[in-house]
Amino acid sequence: MLTRCPACGTVFRVAASQLKAKQGKVRCGRCRQGFDALAMLLDQESPAATAEGQIEPLPTTSLEAAAAEELSAPESSPAGTIEIPTWPLPEVEATAKDHGRRSSIWAVASLVALLLLLLQAVMQFRTELSVLFPETKPALRRACALLGCELALPAKADFLGIESSDMHPGPAGQITLAATLKNRAPFVQAYPDLELSLTDTADQPLLRKVLAPNEYLPKGTDVASGFAAEGKVALNLTLQAGVAGAVGYRIYLFYP
Repeated sequence: MLTRCPACGTVFRVAASQLKAKQGKVRCGRCRQGFDALAMLLDQESPAATAEGQIEPLPTTSLEAAAAEELSAPESSPAGTIEIPTWPLPEVEATAKDHGRRSSIWAVASLVALLLLLLQAVMQFRTELSVLFPETKPALRRACALLGCELALPAKADFLGIESSDMHPGPAGQITLAATLKNRAPFVQAYPDLELSLTDTADQPLLRKVLAPNEYLPKGTDVASGFAAEGKVALNLTLQAGVAGAVGYRIYLFYP
């Protein structure tokens, strides 16, 4: 039996047993094209087959090996395998390195910015922190010494009060003021300023006088140490009124 390869036209001699074993599927031994030998069978007595045999002897290529091998590849002509070089491209490596370097720089910059923001918040609320966490005072004082700031005492006027007060006129236009100040806060505060107003019969101010802590506190008081938590301070002041007709007074504590 003769069959012709549809790809290269080579004519082969095949046996019926070979075609039966592979259901007619064979592979050309010259161009490696797989095809259906049954569909391409030639009539050995046809003029075309005889003429071809006369022009060129029929190849005696055996199809036993081709018929015996598994046709795992598709019946169309295999395209072959093209191996692509796998060495790294320098440009890609450089781009990856640059990206990694930029990411590291941004990470460090973000961390530094976060630390600076945290430091700014700590210094902004350093007084409150020293009240809530007294153990932080030494560190905050050292930080202020480096940064040129001051760790001031809290100044919460809402926690201040006047428990009692009394005023008496004295000789030569003088007045004597006795008062007890109270710090109701559970923490030490700065001493406030004291405003004394003298009023007339219509409760209109005739004179206002503002006294700093070192002007109204008893002698020997350590102003820098602050107003003790839940503490009291008794005042006894003699002042020159300087006005006539004063019959009343008002005392006001505040932080400038």
